[in-house]
Amino acid sequence: MDASKYFDNANSSEKTLKTYSSLYENHLKQFIGSSNPVKVAKKIKKLDVSNNTIMTILSLYINIVKANGYDVSELKDIHKQLFVVKKKDTMERKLVKSNLPTYNELNDYLNYTYKQQQWKHYIVNYLLITFTTRNEDLNLKFVSSMIDTDKTNNFLVVRKSDIVFLRNKYKTSKSYGQIKRIIKTKKFVNACHEFVKTDTQLFPSDDHLHEKITRLTFQNVSESDICKIVVSEIDLNKNYKKLEAVSANRGTSPEVLIDNYRLADRT
Repeated sequence: MDASKYFDNANSSEKTLKTYSSLYENHLKQFIGSSNPVKVAKKIKKLDVSNNTIMTILSLYINIVKANGYDVSELKDIHKQLFVVKKKDTMERKLVKSNLPTYNELNDYLNYTYKQQQWKHYIVNYLLITFTTRNEDLNLKFVSSMIDTDKTNNFLVVRKSDIVFLRNKYKTSKSYGQIKRIIKTKKFVNACHEFVKTDTQLFPSDDHLHEKITRLTFQNVSESDICKIVVSEIDLNKNYKKLEAVSANRGTSPEVLIDNYRLADRT
């Protein structure tokens, strides 16, 4: 692979070329003789330098390979994978900076509460993570039939093999109306069946709901913080279908979720 075919004809700025030249001499030159670009890219990924430097070296190598007339589609895919890793690392650093747990930590705690048979904890955290509910949404009653529901309150209808999550009373109900979701997750169904053996409400009143709920969450995070963590994870993975689902579940537009609850691009 002839690096001069890129350097002699590059349109990059003097500063960029100086950076590229240094990276080429110090890191890339040792691999440039290989005829397999993908193998070179894998070697670049293993260099003992920062992820940002690896991405810059790989960008340079892509330019060199392209200047030599070779296909660079596989190399661009590798570069894209590195960018996803970089973005995830950035998001996790910002979560740490904002003292918020990660999405995986929320789910680890959820599984822990189930193993410990802490049914109330599990039900609350499942609804917060899965449906990004607000505090008011969790002021609900457990009933055994749809006949026992009304159009004013919130309910979990505990049936044999699934649960109906019915919300009438929540912040944006005037805009979105009643929200009905069928939950078939086996752990959640079992947790509800166990919970109703001793109680019919998560909270006896709606007084001080914020304090009551944060006592049950991982590191006492709030419902809005959990929403931030979930939306940031979705944005990171570019899963916009899931973002639409969160929008419908929470009763909030996708634009509001991204603008107000995303952490990935915040300092």
